[in-house]
Amino acid sequence: MKKISEICKRINVEYKNVPDNLEIEGVAINSKKVNKNYAFFVTRGNEKYIGEALNNGAVVIFTERDIANCPIIIVKDVRKSMSYVVSDFYDNPENKLQIIGVVGTNGKTTVTHILSAIFENVSKTTVIGTLGAYVDKEFFSTELTSPDTVDFFNLLYKSVEKKVKYVFCEVSAHAIYFEKFYGIKFNVCIFTNLSHDHLDFFENMENYRRTKIDFFNENNVKIGVVNVDDNAGVEIINNGLICSVSYGIEAPSDVFAININTQNGVNFIANAFDDVIYVSSNLYGDFNVYNLLASITVAKLYGIKSSTIARAINNLKPIEGRFNVINRYPLVIVDYAHTPDGIEKAILCAKQMCLGKVVAVFGCGGNRDREKRAVMAKIGCAIADVCVFTEDNSRYEEIEDIISDMLKGVEDKDNYIVIKDRRDAVEFAIRAVENKDCVIICGKGGENYIEKGGKKIPYSDNSVCNMVFGRR
Repeated sequence: MKKISEICKRINVEYKNVPDNLEIEGVAINSKKVNKNYAFFVTRGNEKYIGEALNNGAVVIFTERDIANCPIIIVKDVRKSMSYVVSDFYDNPENKLQIIGVVGTNGKTTVTHILSAIFENVSKTTVIGTLGAYVDKEFFSTELTSPDTVDFFNLLYKSVEKKVKYVFCEVSAHAIYFEKFYGIKFNVCIFTNLSHDHLDFFENMENYRRTKIDFFNENNVKIGVVNVDDNAGVEIINNGLICSVSYGIEAPSDVFAININTQNGVNFIANAFDDVIYVSSNLYGDFNVYNLLASITVAKLYGIKSSTIARAINNLKPIEGRFNVINRYPLVIVDYAHTPDGIEKAILCAKQMCLGKVVAVFGCGGNRDREKRAVMAKIGCAIADVCVFTEDNSRYEEIEDIISDMLKGVEDKDNYIVIKDRRDAVEFAIRAVENKDCVIICGKGGENYIEKGGKKIPYSDNSVCNMVFGRR
């Protein structure tokens, strides 16, 4: 419980009609999560939720506009003020933790989980991202890649309670845009890569690019760990706005890999600031060489022994939904790839592992970036022997309309079929191949639902695969 005077000491209050000694028992940005004696933050355009928040027990509303007959605190920017208010409510947990962020189109989930596997050998860890949050291995469900500001600080508070030292979190472009991490200065932040995604929101690649690159400044990041085989990474380094170290395979870098072999897992020799580490893991693909290099770089910055790093990587368990091998003969893989770059890398990796033909099963999400649909289909048909186009999370769009957009990219191809029902598509693909072949199922990874028509319908690629092979 905190008094208004205690949680408003770092913000500029333009007007308030509540007393300084009013006591607050909780904070929320979601009106459904409001309870008795809560403070509720209403962002512009969401005023319609004020009534519900008051009915649920809110005793003060943080707002940018005057609201008649309502207990309010008016601030210039609710989102920025919220970070300071919530931080103070939870006793500034960010100051008691080492917070490592991961920015990039692909690889964020994998990198955070690799880092946790390494660092848990020296301390308790927290992971926050697409697969939910794990606070010292206790799971908390999260709906977004980067949770809202209130949930994020609550997870930091829980981490302090559990005596966690290191927090690894995914930093999405949307979270940057909406300033969810305002006031947080990441001790270390990784840049993995930049490729086509989210243009439904950012409108063009330049806006998307700038959002990620511009995050790497002295207000947000102390030390950058940057992939310099990516042009956007090179720009971050060249900007010189923060102290940065580099990793890569092709370009000269502080941490790099040689003698790479991805035929059976990922094996290579890492040169990490002139220290040699022999890396062997059960992960697959060249893309995971980069994910491992990023993780190694951070671990070395924190002084973790090379032997500890190598052992942790060698013992890595598969990361849920990230290039998971479900069956060997035929080879069946489930992956989260849902961008043009991700689809390309996933299918190419499958081809390297396969002696026969490769069948790729994937769709595109509804109410999201329409431009990438034709691009993904074109890439899929160019690399795979056969593509099966199917549903993904269609949300409020018709599946037929989504697939129609995809087919615009393959008008000159004939190596695809359309099976709208995803369960039928996966089953068809597996039953159609021989033992030497491969089926790679992309887009949903470890998700246990299909979202359509405003509902989340239970569904799992893994479960369907295991059903086909007679497993439970």
